[in-house]
Amino acid sequence: MPNGKYVSNVKNDKQLTDLAYLVRKFQRQSQWLWRMKADGTHLPDADPVKDGGTISKNPPDGIMDQQTALVLRAWVEQGLHMVLNKFELKELHWPPDSTATIPSEGGPARLRQDAYDAWLAAARLIHQKGGFLGKTFASSPRGYKAGKLSKSKGNSAYSWHYAALGIDLDEGASSYDGTINPKRGVRFVVEEEGNMFRLWCYAEPQPPVPVDPADDKKDPHLQYRNRNIATKSSPPGRKIKNTETSEPTPLFHQCGSKAGFAKVAAPAAWYVDVSSLMEMKGMMRIARHKDWQVNPKAWEWWHYEYRPKAPPMMVPPGTLPLQLTFGDYLQLYGVHEYKLRTIADGWPDHSDIERRPG
Repeated sequence: MPNGKYVSNVKNDKQLTDLAYLVRKFQRQSQWLWRMKADGTHLPDADPVKDGGTISKNPPDGIMDQQTALVLRAWVEQGLHMVLNKFELKELHWPPDSTATIPSEGGPARLRQDAYDAWLAAARLIHQKGGFLGKTFASSPRGYKAGKLSKSKGNSAYSWHYAALGIDLDEGASSYDGTINPKRGVRFVVEEEGNMFRLWCYAEPQPPVPVDPADDKKDPHLQYRNRNIATKSSPPGRKIKNTETSEPTPLFHQCGSKAGFAKVAAPAAWYVDVSSLMEMKGMMRIARHKDWQVNPKAWEWWHYEYRPKAPPMMVPPGTLPLQLTFGDYLQLYGVHEYKLRTIADGWPDHSDIERRPG
């Protein structure tokens, strides 16, 4: 039997000596049908009936019983290793099919391969319709080597950004008072929608104004908005001419604290519905936080994340598939949890590694 402490809930287990934890992790990850050789070669998905390397224990209990021992032996005999680097990180470009990378902290913005595919599909549609996603992205991905950033910057210590599955669009492409300035890249309109924000982008170039107002929203993803609506008027959304057809539901920009959190009508123009195109391809918005009017980090209009499907796995009858943990997600693009545990201000506890990201 391997050496180690056969105990649970060890704090600061930086050297990974807790045998119960390691067995529990093996029981969880051996339910996946993904397989990798010890030399790093990724294999076809396992057949849970034939290969003998899949555990049907749910939930994992950390006990090296006969079933677990037999599966461990099968792994040793087949030269298997826990799955690392299942997904490569791909650089993001703008325009999406160009060679010009989008900068983020520490280098080009990147996403995990499956998230990249979703982003690229959305970005192509947004670009085709005249939209824009900003000049720079943030935390794409968020580097783990700096440790948890929540203490100093108000970020989640378990964010999807660490898993290379989230992006933050360019906050500089939105103005505090709703001003649109395409020459300076200020093209976003942030519309309040329930507990979220919908993001619109001023289209470039601008198509001709529709002759028939009935055609203003013919394309749900590229709309002519605020026909005959005064910009920054009091009251908001005032008609310019009462005798002419007007936008029945004006597009309002949600201003920040510098403008007293006012809502101002966006200039009459064509706008790309960035949020709908991103979500249509799997890059999802998240809700703002309750303290959004006092905490600038809480708006979250800029954040989009990809929520991947679980790996194919052996699910025992009568149980639910096991959810992946924060540590699992980083492992899948090559970051071993030992690195997370041992860096300064890192993630040394089992509770750090085994929790869900978010």
